[in-house]
Amino acid sequence: QVDNVLHAYLPAQTCPVSQYPLEVYRMQFWTRDREGTEIVVQAELRFPKVASETEFPLFVYGSGTTGIANECATLNEYMGRRAWGNYRAHLSAYATQGYITAIANWQGFDDPDQTHPYFVAELEGYVMLDLTRAVYDFFSALPSEDILARPADAVFFGGYSQGGHGAFAGDVMAPYYAPELNVV
Repeated sequence: QVDNVLHAYLPAQTCPVSQYPLEVYRMQFWTRDREGTEIVVQAELRFPKVASETEFPLFVYGSGTTGIANECATLNEYMGRRAWGNYRAHLSAYATQGYITAIANWQGFDDPDQTHPYFVAELEGYVMLDLTRAVYDFFSALPSEDILARPADAVFFGGYSQGGHGAFAGDVMAPYYAPELNVV
C-alpha cells in the first residue's frame, strides 16, 4: 500500500524503494495558545515496523497553509481527497527509509470556535516542540515489545512555507521552552 502511495506522489526516477513497512497513528497532544492556556492539537505519527528494537531519527514536519478555516487542517487533506501538500505520501516516503515522522495540525484547526492564527512564530514553535515531546512520550509509554521502533535522541525539523517558519521557530525556542530536546 505504501509503495502505491509513493508511486502516485513521486516521479518514477526519484521514488525510493521502501525499506520498511509502516505503522501510522493518529494522536492528540497538549500545546499552548496565545494566552498560555493548554489546548489539544491532533497529529499523525509514521514509523517503520521492525522485528527487533531499532532506533530511528525523528523528523518533525510543519505543513504549509492552504487556508485558516477548520476544513483546511493539514490532517484533513487525505480524508477530504485534497492534495494540498500530499503530506501523507511525503512523510511516508521518509518513514519507509528509516525515519520516525510526525506532523500536526496547526493551532485553531481542532476547535470549531477558533480560527487558525496564521504565521505566528511563537504558536508554531509551541506546536513543533510540544509535538516532539508528545512523540517521545508516546514511545516511552509503550512496552518495547509492542512497538520496536524507537526515536533517537536527536530530532530535526523541516517544513514547507508556514511549516518552514514553524521549524525555524521551534529551533529558536527550544533552548528556553524545551531544553530537554536535542534539536539538531
